[in-house]
Amino acid sequence: LKVIDNRFAMVLLAAARTRQLMKGSRPLVDGYKNNEQVTALREIAKKKVRFDKDVKKVLESSLSDLSKEYEAKIAQKA
Repeated sequence: LKVIDNRFAMVLLAAARTRQLMKGSRPLVDGYKNNEQVTALREIAKKKVRFDKDVKKVLESSLSDLSKEYEAKIAQKA
């Protein structure tokens, strides 16, 4: 998809939207009987779903969260 320049950001957005759809949110695109992951990507492609914050800030906070989770897991194993 060319809608979002950063692939990692697109994965985060698609994952978040997929979770919303799995919890019962109404799809924003009509006529598709696909699973939630495909529906989320179709919504992103049609620009129906986007970040409500600056993409760079979202990525920075996500990477920070992942780093903290990784460090916690390493500390548990030690």
